Amino acid sequence: MQTNTTRPVRLSIFVSILLMTAACSESAYDEAWGTDEIPSGKADGVLDSAPVLDFGEIGRGYVEGDQLDMFAIDLREGDVITTTLDVVNGDLAPHFTLYFGGNRYIASDKFERSDSSIEKSYTLAATGRYYLAVKPYRGAGAGRYAIRAECSGGPCNGEVLERYLTVGEQATCIESARVCSFAELPQWRGAVGASRARSIFEACLEEVTIEGASCTDACEGDAEDFCGDVISALPFYADANRACLSTLDECLDACRDAGANAEEAEEVWTSPESMCWSTGYNSNCDSYARSHSSCGGENQADSNAACHALCEATDGAWMDDLDTICTEACDE
Repeated sequence: MQTNTTRPVRLSIFVSILLMTAACSESAYDEAWGTDEIPSGKADGVLDSAPVLDFGEIGRGYVEGDQLDMFAIDLREGDVITTTLDVVNGDLAPHFTLYFGGNRYIASDKFERSDSSIEKSYTLAATGRYYLAVKPYRGAGAGRYAIRAECSGGPCNGEVLERYLTVGEQATCIESARVCSFAELPQWRGAVGASRARSIFEACLEEVTIEGASCTDACEGDAEDFCGDVISALPFYADANRACLSTLDECLDACRDAGANAEEAEEVWTSPESMCWSTGYNSNCDSYARSHSSCGGENQADSNAACHALCEATDGAWMDDLDTICTEACDE
C-alpha cells in the first residue's frame, strides 16, 4: 500500500441548520446525509482543484464543523472498490460521500461504521471521474483523517466486464482489431491466407476491450459481414509496402473527416469504420487503395483517375449522389 500523502481541497459551507454535536451509531447512520451540497452548486469551482487519488494512495486532512474536503478518483464501469476512512486523531464523526462527475450521489453496496472509521463498498455503473467528499457526520466532532480506495474486482483488477456492446463500441472493437491485425501482418512475411487472416483478426478481437468490456462478440449479428470484409482484405495487405499502407491510411483519415458531421450510427454498417472500409455508398478506401499505383493498381499518383477514386471513397462514401462534387474537385 502506498503511504504518500495527498492534501485535499477544502470547502467551508455555512448552513443555516442546527448542527448535531454527537456522532450517531451505525444503525442510525444515514449514508445520504448532506448529499445535496455538491449537486446544488455549493462546491462550484472546488472540484477542479481536487487532488486525484490512485488506488492505495492515502488522502489526509482535517475537518470540523461544516468543512468539506474533496478528492477525485478515476474509475471504470464495472470496477468494484472498497473505500475506507479512518479517524487518525480527535473525536471526528466519520463520514464521506461518493459522487459521479461531481453531481450525482452514489450509494454504496454496503458499509460498516464505527466511532473511528467507516468502510464502504461500491460497484460502479459508469466510467469517469468520481469525487470523495469528507466531512464530519452531521457536523459532529473534529479531527484528522486518512482516506483510501482499493480495487476489489472488475476492470481495475484485470477482469473483463461482460455486457452487451453498443453499436459504436462494436465498430470501435472492429476498428481496433483491424489496426491490431495490420500490426501483426509483417511477422508473417506475406504468408497470410484466408485461414491465417481469420485467426489473426479473431486473436486481436479477443485482446481488445472497450471500457473494460470484451470485444469478443463484436462481429455477431449485423457486424458479421463487415468483419468478413476486413478479414478477407488481410492477405492482400500482408504483401503491401509502406507506400500502399500509407495510401490506405490517408484515405481512411479523409473519409472519417468527410463523415464527421454524420449522426451517430444506429447500425454497425453506417459507422465511420464500416462506411470508410467497406460499405460506402459510392466506394470505400479498401477499393481506392487497391486501385492506386502504390498498391499495384492502375491509378497513378496525382492523376485525374486517382483524384476521382479518392473523392468517391471519401465524400462519396457518405453521399449517395455526388452530382458534380468530384468533377469540380478533380477536373479544374
